[in-house]
Amino acid sequence: MHERLHTWISAHTSDALTMLERLVGMNTWSWNPAGLAASADALAEAFSPLGEVTIEPIGDIVRLTDEGTSQEAPLGPAVRVRAEGPGAHVMLIGHHDTVFAPDVPFAWADEGSRITGPGVVDAKGGLAQVWLALGALAAEGIERSWELLVVPDEEIGSVGSAPVIRETASRADIGLGFEPSFPDGTLAAARAGSANYSFLVLGRSAHAGREHHLGRNAVAAAARLVLGLEAMTDRPRILCNPAVLHGGRAPNIVPDTAVVRANVRAVDGDAADEVEARIAALCQEVGAEDGIDVELHGGFTRPPKPRNPGYTALLDGIVDRAGELGIGVAYADTGGVCDGNLMADAGLHNVDNLGPVGGNLHQVGEYLERDSLGPRALLAAALIADPPGSSTP
Repeated sequence: MHERLHTWISAHTSDALTMLERLVGMNTWSWNPAGLAASADALAEAFSPLGEVTIEPIGDIVRLTDEGTSQEAPLGPAVRVRAEGPGAHVMLIGHHDTVFAPDVPFAWADEGSRITGPGVVDAKGGLAQVWLALGALAAEGIERSWELLVVPDEEIGSVGSAPVIRETASRADIGLGFEPSFPDGTLAAARAGSANYSFLVLGRSAHAGREHHLGRNAVAAAARLVLGLEAMTDRPRILCNPAVLHGGRAPNIVPDTAVVRANVRAVDGDAADEVEARIAALCQEVGAEDGIDVELHGGFTRPPKPRNPGYTALLDGIVDRAGELGIGVAYADTGGVCDGNLMADAGLHNVDNLGPVGGNLHQVGEYLERDSLGPRALLAAALIADPPGSSTP
């Protein structure tokens, strides 16, 4: 079976690259719902011969703007593809949003052994890989029970699609995700949890000369908040990154508003609980200053994904299967996060970065190693056909 799958994949890799070039050519920044809608249509067209396709709206979310106001922000749609068959029900997951805004000067470029472009490996290359894997199984008449979910907001924490991910995971027996493999081909094992926080700091505006004493400086209070956040880092348990501070209008006005944005990584549930308690206490401390209020927005969008015996057995099974195919892989813990965290939190054992090999993620210069697409597609097809630990006929 594996040899026939390999033959089909080799013969159709150029088709997958054509599909990938089309997807990469569409701007699908997480905050570009029109571009994501066009991408969803292209994905539906590509996958419709392989299963039942639905395009599902995700709806709006509320964002805290840099100016300190709440704003409804629309998200793009998700794409779901289903097929019925014998054996374990496999959840496949990917995403079609990227971090690249429409004005970023970065486009598809075929450089021979490497292909560069926005989202080429994170994670549109994974979608082309899944297309190859499912196409090979269909060509061989191998029917299995699987469900592919492609979300539009992974890069911003899947804040809109998290309930859909959890519900889909609750119906599956095993999960396979197609985030990119690490540059050396390694798979992710345990993942840290991740929280995105926004802090709205409110003070009182005043003339910086005549009435300085009447003002309450929101930017100064925000700076104290930033220093408190930075002090929370306790490697490797807790990593706190206060990354953005907006505030003020002019140098001669005491600023009455500031917004701070921070990301926090926590290695396990205890560390996550500690983070939440310390941030709440910090907000209370800074907000206790005369004339200062602090509003906390956000929290953990990715719970920690620790190793456990069942998860480790799945990782070992995938390493063994890859070895049978002549593909050398290993696994290691990482501080990175993805939708696999949500799937695990919903009770589904999953390996989430089975996508192609690449690097320079989230940067101009992001690349995919061309020669990794076919072998990774073969591995995906083999895992869907006969998931580790299953008794699929």
